[in-house]
Amino acid sequence: MKIALISLDQVWQDKEANKIRCARFIQQAATTGADIVIFPEMTLTGFSMQTTLIAEEQHAPPALMWFSTQAKTYAIAIVMGYVVWNCDHSRAQNKVALIDAQGEVLASYTKAHPFSYVGEDQLFEKGDALGLCNLQGASVGLTICYDLRFPELYQALSKKCEIIITIANWPVKRLLHWQVLLQARAIENQVYMVGVNRTGIDGEKLKYDLSSHIYSPLGALLLPLEQTKEFALYEIDLGAVKRVQKDFPVKQDRRPDFYKSML
Repeated sequence: MKIALISLDQVWQDKEANKIRCARFIQQAATTGADIVIFPEMTLTGFSMQTTLIAEEQHAPPALMWFSTQAKTYAIAIVMGYVVWNCDHSRAQNKVALIDAQGEVLASYTKAHPFSYVGEDQLFEKGDALGLCNLQGASVGLTICYDLRFPELYQALSKKCEIIITIANWPVKRLLHWQVLLQARAIENQVYMVGVNRTGIDGEKLKYDLSSHIYSPLGALLLPLEQTKEFALYEIDLGAVKRVQKDFPVKQDRRPDFYKSML
């Protein structure tokens, strides 16, 4: 499977400007033969808590519909982040979706762990369901940014998934954590961990560096087949997941009931 990671330098809270940039990268990914192209968290706005400005209606949100059209137009699967209102408009939901090459939404997921350090939990509703689906024979799980610090979520996903994707706006000042946690989640779950982070400087003056990565089921950092500043193309061997899990069967020694008794 070929995967394109887009380390988008997001234009702050400007959906139309970001659509123009995303369309170019989608076309580039399709041209290079990628099966799927993945964008950062809150793709069309950057990470913003101005929910009254960025949130869309749950029914047919325009951002999701636009990416669905792009997926169908270029015959490529897309992972993108967006924001919608919850049912009673009391809070928003920070979401990620996987859209297949026919424009169908295969899975959507609401961030389970809003980032309370900056008050995200006050404005965004917590998700309470896993996001997973099958894409071209591969089982894929979806997570968002701060989720990466909570390994239980990844243990749950890895029971069914070969690839777990985390889209993020993870700033430079905590970049070491991003890289170490991605690698750790790959090693402990024996799956491919795909992390897609933005670049540039956002409207809150936070800086982001090029740091989108794929780690193998053994925790090795994969090298791209080709790369420009914001675009990187990778190829993964899905069979590696089953081989690693068979050769070194760590999960058979897990004790979930024991962990529950301690927690």
